[in-house]
Amino acid sequence: MNPLRLFDYCYYRIAFLYEDIYLEHQKELAGIAFLSFFQILNTITIISLIFQSTFVRIIPEFHFFGYIIILIFNYVRYKKITSYSKLHERWKNERYYLRVLHNLLVILYIILSCVFLVIATS
Repeated sequence: MNPLRLFDYCYYRIAFLYEDIYLEHQKELAGIAFLSFFQILNTITIISLIFQSTFVRIIPEFHFFGYIIILIFNYVRYKKITSYSKLHERWKNERYYLRVLHNLLVILYIILSCVFLVIATS
C-alpha cells in the first residue's frame, strides 16, 4: 500500500469540498495549500517532541521555510505526478459507507494534527 494514499485522499476531499463551497478552478491549489498546512503542523509537532527534552527552541523561520518546501513537494505531486482528476476517477464511485468512513478519518486527521501540536508545544 502506498503510504501517501492518506495524503492523496485528504487532498482529494479538501479539493472536493472546496469545489462545492467556493470556486471550481481553484480547488486544486486550495487542496495543496490546506494539505501542506496540516503536514507542516505534523512536522512541527514531531520536531517539538524530539527537541522538547533538550530545551532547543525551533526557530520561527523553520515554520515558513518548512511550509514552502512541503508546498512545493505537494504542488509537484498533485500537479505533475498525479492530479485531482486521476484521484477523482479512483474515488468517484466509492461506496457511501466507505466515503463516510474516509471523510471521518480525514476530519480526525485534521483535528488530531491541531490537538497534538497544541499538546507538543505547550
